[in-house]
Amino acid sequence: MFDDAAWSKTNVTVTANAIAAPDGTTTADKVEAATTAATILSQNAGAVGTTTMTFSIYGKQGSGATDANVFVIRNSTTSTNLLAYTVNWTTGVVTVTGGSGSVSSVDAGNGWWRIIATVSSGITAGNTMLAYSAFAGGSETAGEFSYIWGAQLETGSTATAFQNVGTDKMSLFSGLSKVSDAAVSIVAELSLSSVTNNGSFYLAVPGSAGVGNYAFSSKGTTPSTPTAVIAAPDTAVITGLSDISAPFSTIRRNAVASTSTGSQGTGTFLSYPLYFGRRNNATLPFNGRIFQLIIRGAATDSVTVTNAEQYVAQKTGVTL
Repeated sequence: MFDDAAWSKTNVTVTANAIAAPDGTTTADKVEAATTAATILSQNAGAVGTTTMTFSIYGKQGSGATDANVFVIRNSTTSTNLLAYTVNWTTGVVTVTGGSGSVSSVDAGNGWWRIIATVSSGITAGNTMLAYSAFAGGSETAGEFSYIWGAQLETGSTATAFQNVGTDKMSLFSGLSKVSDAAVSIVAELSLSSVTNNGSFYLAVPGSAGVGNYAFSSKGTTPSTPTAVIAAPDTAVITGLSDISAPFSTIRRNAVASTSTGSQGTGTFLSYPLYFGRRNNATLPFNGRIFQLIIRGAATDSVTVTNAEQYVAQKTGVTL
């Protein structure tokens, strides 16, 4: 997770899958100070302006002069700390050191603590950064380390159960009847907006003016968006298949494929909310009917793709 290129690293070494995580899988990472300078992991998470956001992460004591870790949620444009706090993995005690917001800790067992921080001011679109400073007070010693797992950022003031998406492959099967191509509309989208958020995808009708009448966009840090040009009105089985690292992104209309092999950057699909029929349940409403929608965070072999499309076709009234 934290060894992924989506996390920027300064003076820190990440060892992936070092020990068992709170869910029992060997997926927790070791984070080790490389020097005595500030050690930082950070990711621009792309939040939405004026929206309350909650960040959560699991941590466990490692070894070194201190076992307290500093976390900062900040606006990356203004370099303003929205909330800074120190966590002691031995006791689970959290001390707020700056900014405004609320922080709490939950004993997750076996030495793990889940830290939950909520902020509701200073957030701007695309500029909320999660910054992790490995050890407290800027007094790192090369070689000291701790363990972390399960970073998650979500809208609202409540931390939901960790959604370990952790895949760079996605399969989507839909049965649609679209009425108009006059305006861009969303059939399904991972995150508030995949235009600004990394690790996301969307199926749109049309993709954008003049680009295509169906579009499936898959994105690690760079979007790849193949299209199928069939004007409204149209009833069809639309399939989206993608692999960020391969890379490829495919859209299929009634089993006829169009594929892009352009770079999708790096990373995996992240644990955003999944929206249907509108962007963020607010804009770009789909003009038509959605008869069937199947989404799975995994690759799908060719035989299963055919079987899934046949199933969706029956629900949609389409003959393949």
